[in-house]
Amino acid sequence: MQLTKQQTRIYRYLETYLRRHGQPPSYQEIREHFNFSSLNSVAKHLKQLERKGYLESPWANQKRAFRLLPLRTTAAAVPFLGRVAAGAPLEAVEIPETMEVPESLLSGGNNFALQVRGDSMVDEGIRDGDVLIIRKQEYADNGQSVVAQIEGEATIKKFYQRHDQVELRPANEELEPLVVPADKVEIIAVLKDNNHRYGDLMNCAELEDLASFVSTGQVNMDSYIDRATGMAKGDKAKHRAYYTTICANCHGKDGLKIGTIPSLGEVARSNPWEVLHKIMNGHPGEVMPALRVLPMTVLVGVLAYVQNLPEEDLLSSITRGGRLYDNWLKEKKIRTPNNSRYDYRADWRHPAYPTDKAYAKEPRTNWRCKECHGWDYLGKDGAYSIGRHFTGITGIRGKAGAERAEIITILKDQNHHYYGLLTNRDLNDLANFVSNGQIDMDNYIERMSGKAKGNAKKN
Repeated sequence: MQLTKQQTRIYRYLETYLRRHGQPPSYQEIREHFNFSSLNSVAKHLKQLERKGYLESPWANQKRAFRLLPLRTTAAAVPFLGRVAAGAPLEAVEIPETMEVPESLLSGGNNFALQVRGDSMVDEGIRDGDVLIIRKQEYADNGQSVVAQIEGEATIKKFYQRHDQVELRPANEELEPLVVPADKVEIIAVLKDNNHRYGDLMNCAELEDLASFVSTGQVNMDSYIDRATGMAKGDKAKHRAYYTTICANCHGKDGLKIGTIPSLGEVARSNPWEVLHKIMNGHPGEVMPALRVLPMTVLVGVLAYVQNLPEEDLLSSITRGGRLYDNWLKEKKIRTPNNSRYDYRADWRHPAYPTDKAYAKEPRTNWRCKECHGWDYLGKDGAYSIGRHFTGITGIRGKAGAERAEIITILKDQNHHYYGLLTNRDLNDLANFVSNGQIDMDNYIERMSGKAKGNAKKN
């Protein structure tokens, strides 16, 4: 079933939020973003997404516990009307053909396809030979890319009207614009950018704000952060007070107070450009204030101070990751509606767990990491090579010592599906366990007898 325009906006918002935060937004955040009248309206919209097969909500009483399913697209036939110039205008030639395109590329109204000839719009990502899927529209705002017809000849340019004249400007600095009388120009269509497609997700004011930032809000990061070392070019001692009186209220004096993100110092050292951007502009959807009103010397000094905050307690992170590996739902205290036991919706089998194995109908078991990868971390090659726990799935020993970012990417992929179910801190702890917390069990436990190789009398 296809989504309505509103449902598509909601889906895209959920998708973007999940990618940024590692977990779904709360009902309140969704309500505020879309100006819904009540939380009940949010629930109804999410229920529609679930009914149409674009969202799964395994735990009815957990409002942040849902998983997005991929958007499905079906094909639709649109008229192919010939060639249009991205250069000197071409004679408009209609070709009585159709072509099939994904419905997700279509807007409401009269859609059609045109093939590009020329390179005057290369800076907009429109190249010779591209096929554009566009909707007929007879008016345009200044700055929009249009298909225009000039006395029977069609061209693609950026549209600017100046009183009784129209400038059709190429997106190629090597070419000159066309300036023609306004009454000689007919707008055929306005191009939407299918590379970005934010027109379906943001209102006009939001688009204008984003454009203002891109146009006037950027800074030259190399002026403030050493490209080679990633270290801020600021005075951390001089500007320490700004952190301790503003930032520490939420992040704590050591940068470890917020449990859903890695340590602030570690984030600032690994990606100082992101941190400086957020110091200037605030954090999306959160209470973190924008500090752009302060001088850049202050902001860079704050970044320099943050880069010297301590790392997380690795041992604590590893041990918590080990508990998540054992049973992440118990560790996160996710319960059933009656709150009496840890459970999962009966039909929500982990997608990687084989349908013909012993615990396929017991999600409270098959969603545990250990159930596929084993207590000895060897999966099908270890203790779970036989018996009711056999799944044929490999272990995690091969990822011992791997980069944490690599492991987190795996945990969030379509095979593991923890994207949106585990927070950034959860993923960080679980990745630390996989990378740094595993041991070779065969060094400590006899494989054949199962007996520990320790001295019981001595210890």
